[in-house]
Amino acid sequence: MLLLAVPASARSLGGPAGKQLGENLGAKVLAADDEVKADAAQNGGKSSFQSTYAETLTSKEMVLVNPAVTNVLQQANGLAQNLVAKDGLCERRWASECPDGWAVTSDGQCAAPSSYGGACKKVQSFHGMSVAEKQQVAEDCKAPWPCEDECQDGHDYGELCPAGWHDDGNGFCEAPGDFKTPCATSYDFAEMDLRTRQELARTCGFQWKCQGSCQQDFSKACPEEWVEVPMNPGICTARAAALRLHVSTPVPHC
Repeated sequence: MLLLAVPASARSLGGPAGKQLGENLGAKVLAADDEVKADAAQNGGKSSFQSTYAETLTSKEMVLVNPAVTNVLQQANGLAQNLVAKDGLCERRWASECPDGWAVTSDGQCAAPSSYGGACKKVQSFHGMSVAEKQQVAEDCKAPWPCEDECQDGHDYGELCPAGWHDDGNGFCEAPGDFKTPCATSYDFAEMDLRTRQELARTCGFQWKCQGSCQQDFSKACPEEWVEVPMNPGICTARAAALRLHVSTPVPHC
């Protein structure tokens, strides 16, 4: 559908002249609609003709100035900002605050998993973004939004291997012996970005476990299951070492 902006400089026309303009514009829009469909069919659903034609029309002030029509067009143009190309992998949960595998921090930002290797900041906020803006972030940052599935908070890509798989000790993950898949049963997931992991999991019938719903508290001195070493503020040690030090209370981050 061709959407036309309505510039403030547009003039109201009445009588025969206005009727003729309306008829001419209607014919041009119908013809343009056919051109857009043909152009989009040949270019993966996108049409450069649409924006070029709209600019041509507005530059000549060939617009409708009926207030009701103007209002509808403005609303339609606003809705168009949230239109995105159909995703061939899955239905996305665009309402999620964070990309798949990212965790919500205590201050409402999104923190990437340790395995994230994209080019964007590892802690940032996506609050208030439109669907189109989130799609652009997913593309630029290799940080896809979650698919609609049972994992409401996305998946835990902090784990090297998918659920039920095991690390063979050489950096590869091996599928269970009875796992049926059209894909391979051994992968080096450590070298894959999150987008590739998500696509492979969706295509091959496995998945990473669901991410917990806790909000990470980065104000804590140590990670979960680690403790601060007595008499050494700011120094953390893993739980096993803490037990040898007779320290029994781990510091959680949730």
